[in-house]
Amino acid sequence: MEKKDENGKLLVKNGSNTHGVPMPWRGQMVTMRQGPTDPTVLRRAIEQMIEADINWLVIEVERGLRYDSHPKVSADWALSKETLVELLDAARRGGIQCVPLLPSLSHTGYIAEAYPKTAEASCVCPRRELTQKILDDLSDELLELFEPTFFHIGHDEMVSAFPEHDRISSLQCPLCRGDNAAEWFRDSIMCRYDYLKSRGIVTMMWADMLLDPEFFLRSSLWHGATQDFNGGPPDHFERALDDLPRDIVMCDWHYKSSCKYPSLRYLQDKGFDVLGCPKTSIQDNAYLFTRYAHRTRTPNLLGMLGTNWSEINRETEEILLEDIKENGFVFGGGDRPDLRGKALSAETRRFAEGPFDYTFDFAGDGRQILEAAWYKSFAVNRFSVPGIGLTAGRKGKLCLPFFGMPDCNFERLEIEIRTDNKWPGAGRTGISVDGGRSFTYKPLQKNTDWSDVVAGYSRILWLFEVCNEKEQPAGQHRRTAYAKCLESVTMRGNLGRRVKSNE
Repeated sequence: MEKKDENGKLLVKNGSNTHGVPMPWRGQMVTMRQGPTDPTVLRRAIEQMIEADINWLVIEVERGLRYDSHPKVSADWALSKETLVELLDAARRGGIQCVPLLPSLSHTGYIAEAYPKTAEASCVCPRRELTQKILDDLSDELLELFEPTFFHIGHDEMVSAFPEHDRISSLQCPLCRGDNAAEWFRDSIMCRYDYLKSRGIVTMMWADMLLDPEFFLRSSLWHGATQDFNGGPPDHFERALDDLPRDIVMCDWHYKSSCKYPSLRYLQDKGFDVLGCPKTSIQDNAYLFTRYAHRTRTPNLLGMLGTNWSEINRETEEILLEDIKENGFVFGGGDRPDLRGKALSAETRRFAEGPFDYTFDFAGDGRQILEAAWYKSFAVNRFSVPGIGLTAGRKGKLCLPFFGMPDCNFERLEIEIRTDNKWPGAGRTGISVDGGRSFTYKPLQKNTDWSDVVAGYSRILWLFEVCNEKEQPAGQHRRTAYAKCLESVTMRGNLGRRVKSNE
């Protein structure tokens, strides 16, 4: 039986594996900002949540509601308050607690367009009194409708561009230009935190801007797309993390399939309550993320919050309902034996003494490694990403570590790669040995002999890199014209017993 403390937290030892136990927080996030919300579809989604034992519903409201205090921020197609209240009541009757999400810094074009004097560069200026007055007024209305115990303030993707080398500082208005960016970001959070705290409401926020990509790429050799670690230069908003109150709930989103999600434990160890936030439409993401959360959890892990960023209408209904059903199963402790050991876990990448011949098949099980939407690396993804243009010269990379068993070194290694022949540019492969940062590179070809590089070493990091050589316009809805699919990697070679020195 589950044991919980007086605050409802599951009592677990740090790092204990609770896989098979339902997460206390089994949540689903939906958005009303993408376009007209069909209330009939949202009601059916709520019914599916009740059936799937989802117990928390986070609704990003943004411009999707007809506000009384500032009607200019509402879209023409926004829902009436009466309709939203009916939906919230249906959820509450089914045992679901409802949480409003109001973007309060990034993704605030809905305010800046209605009130241009609030605009910063890619957001509203948090230091303008008008900005905070509007946010207070909108929040007052949402608190009245939702009657929540939690309130999500957003704060994700506060960047001028996703490729790091294209970014400029977000502090561009006369009030903010040149100021300490981390303090600016912290103050923007604290404005909303203080408002909510005074009303007895717990603040939630997205965590990506508080995560340094360089730190996590160093700490986890396996990684996919890096847009979920959005700290770093030029603003280094992640430096604000240690100054934030520990009663803020961090929503740690990662939209890739991986064997590790190290920031989830990092934020718990920093003292924050944390929710893991997968995107179920990405192949195996929800299951693998939840499994990792169970294996590394502390009492600060509240649970999981699945995200769906699609418009809520009849065209998206089937996928939305399937996402909810899958999240309910996985967050509730359901197992997926067909996925055990997938995502290139450390165990499958560790070779024993003697000859080995092992193929990692990314296509055979329906999971392929595609070029990530943000150009930096590769991610396991079921669907193409619409609206993303890939500029000529951008590179995609995949790094995979391989290990010898204790006291064993590589003696011989040949790597064979199979591709779908759709990438439009040049490429190369490389190997770094024993944790080094420098790579030895060779031209990209089907078979490459690496014996001369790896001989005598017990750990290697293999790099696969392709480069787009032609411009692709933004707005294309299929990326198959330029996405590179790596179908499989075969490792052949031999491990020998390490020769120990007499010294």
